[in-house]
This record gives sequence, structure tokens and C-alpha cells, in this order.
Amino acid sequence: MLVPGSSSTVFSRRPQSVVGKEFSQFLSREGDQLKLPAGAESGIWSVTKWHSYARAQSSYLQAKGDFIRSNAAALDKAGLNTFWDGYGTNANAALTVFRHNDSATVVQGLVGTQPQTAG
Repeated sequence: MLVPGSSSTVFSRRPQSVVGKEFSQFLSREGDQLKLPAGAESGIWSVTKWHSYARAQSSYLQAKGDFIRSNAAALDKAGLNTFWDGYGTNANAALTVFRHNDSATVVQGLVGTQPQTAG
């Protein structure tokens, strides 16, 4: 959920991580469920179209939960090794996104306190 005045941290997955192949397959399978309304034709949106996006979101969240549950042991085993460290030289390995109403600012590295979702 995008909350104005809040921030998020973005990490990249290590390509050779324990669940790398499975994760790529999951995203490929669920890609259609991740389409956003802004990516479709412009104009006035009907309630029917919004319900279609709500159903797609619900389907994706269910699939995401199933994926996490089925890969929990591998994810626990990998721990922080799941995340790409930028080979120690790439400053884009971790990014912080600050949201402001209808825009955002992205800065390199981890800024601020640890996000609740990165616990």
C-alpha cells in the first residue's frame, strides 16, 4: 500500500539464491495479475474494470502466500544471503523510496530506521 509521507526499502534478489528459479517461474506465471490500471486504456473507469483489478490482486496475493509457504524452508535457510549485496561496489543494491502524495524520491542505500516489513 502506498502511504503518503512514508518510506520503503527496496532490495534485489541474488540471482543464484536458493529460490531463484522458482521465484522467476512464479513471477512469470503471475505477471498478468500484476498489471496496473494506468497500464490500460485511458478514460473513465467503470466499476466492472475496478472489480477485475481487485480480483487480480486477490488472486496474486493468494499465489504469493502459497509461494512463500511452499518455499519457507529454503527462504529461512538462505536468510540474508537471498539478497544481492551489489558485489560490494554497486550502490544500487539497496534503495530507499520516500513517498510524497503523488510522487516519490529514491535514494541509494538504507536511510532511516528499519522498515517494519524488513524485520
